[in-house]
Parts: sequence; structure tokens; C-alpha cells
Amino acid sequence: MKKYFLLLTFAALFQSCNKKDELLTFRFDSSVDFTVPSAAGVNLPVSIPTPDVQSGAQQSFQNNNTRADLVKNVVLEEIELSITNPPGQDFGFLKEVHLFISASGLPEREIAYATNIPENAGTKLALETTDVALDEYVKQSTYDIRTEVVIREAFFQDVDITADMVFRVTADIL
Repeated sequence: MKKYFLLLTFAALFQSCNKKDELLTFRFDSSVDFTVPSAAGVNLPVSIPTPDVQSGAQQSFQNNNTRADLVKNVVLEEIELSITNPPGQDFGFLKEVHLFISASGLPEREIAYATNIPENAGTKLALETTDVALDEYVKQSTYDIRTEVVIREAFFQDVDITADMVFRVTADIL
């Protein structure tokens, strides 16, 4: 009986030790709004800064039983742009769009793009992601997203766009 008890104790201890070595994966969402100004030139890259994005990652880390110092990897898994204004506007006015991330003390990195956007693109546009590691960016309380677009054709109203982003996080469990 004593051997059985010791074996169970050892198994429980071994399992709890292994739990610290387990990785978890979860997702968190973020979004940013920006406006493409109607005065933008045709066939020229136009850089559009956005206000600081509140990361929200700290709360997501806490909700998923981890914290920033235990995060191993963060990548942008998906991103979709949606036109919010003016009504009826679609992405056909764009040739290309590139999104870049930056944060205090960190270099700017391209995180997503679309090239050769079709003229009948619609009001939603999924971008290709670059799979760059973004841990150090989203661990900060804020980061910046800069958008660069190449306009296909002249347009006469500002176009408001929302970028909805889904990040995938891999981290150690608390």
C-alpha cells in the first residue's frame, strides 16, 4: 500500500511539473481605423498614420492564464479591411495596400499586404500576413500601425476603413 501511495504521489508531482512546460495557444482581436484622404495622388504611395493602438494583450494574457514574460511567439494570423464610409464605396480604387507595425524602441515591420487588388474587390478585403514575430510589439501597452496605399483611380470623398486583426499567441502556462 505504501508503494502504491508513493507511486501516486510521484505521478501527481511529475504531472504538475510537466504542466509548467506546457505551451498554450490562443487568439486575441484588435482593430484600428484609418482614413484614405480623397486628395491622395493616383499611382503614388500614400502613407497613412493611425492613432496609437491600445494593445489589449495584457488582459488577453491574463484571461488565458499567462503573462507577457511567458509569451513565446505572437503572429498576425488574419487581417480584414472593411470600408465603413462612404456607403457603396469598394476597394476597387486601390492597387495595393501595406500595413506596418512599430512601437517604442522597436523597428517598423511590414505585417500584411495586398497587391494587384481587383477593380471589383468589394467592401471587405482580406490581406496576406507576413508571419513576422510580433511578441515585443504587442507586449507593449500601445503600438502604431501605419498604412501605405497605392491608389488606382481618383476618388472624391475620404474613405474610412477598419482593419480587424486576429493575433495568435503561444505562451507558457502560469
